[in-house]
Amino acid sequence: MKPMNLTNNSELKVIFLDIDGVLNSEKFYKDLSQYIRWKKAKEEGKSRDEQIAIASIDPEAVQWVWYIINHTQASLVISSTWRSDVKLSEKFKYMGLPEFIDITPSTIQRHRGTEIQMWLDAHPDVKNYVILDDDTDMLDSQYEHFVHISYEEGLNEEFANKAINILNNGNC
Repeated sequence: MKPMNLTNNSELKVIFLDIDGVLNSEKFYKDLSQYIRWKKAKEEGKSRDEQIAIASIDPEAVQWVWYIINHTQASLVISSTWRSDVKLSEKFKYMGLPEFIDITPSTIQRHRGTEIQMWLDAHPDVKNYVILDDDTDMLDSQYEHFVHISYEEGLNEEFANKAINILNNGNC
């Protein structure tokens, strides 16, 4: 994936987006198992990548991502381990997710907060950011920008509103 040109944007707001536990959840999989979702998509003649997206990403959570973006004009940066998927942009399209502008770097330690900070250090034009994640491996300085998503529920209205409040009320 080729990142967008991020220079000369003094109003850039960023959503660091995790996928597992945020765009899918225990609730999502209890409603209908991943296997059944995948099998149904396969029977409908969907491509392998579409099958994976349909089986793995909750359409309701996708709507909450759009809700946040529509209320903040923020851009997505993928911090999920899914960022290594070379077809991630295509899977986002299949599920109706917005394009992401970049991905965070990977480190040997796989510490999410450190990887996000590395990305922020390389992009001083960021006005504000929020981190949507079900894990808590963030740096102390990032907790005021962190929305801890419940894996049981995934992204929902409560978490989306917290993200909007963080993005629209403050600067880095």
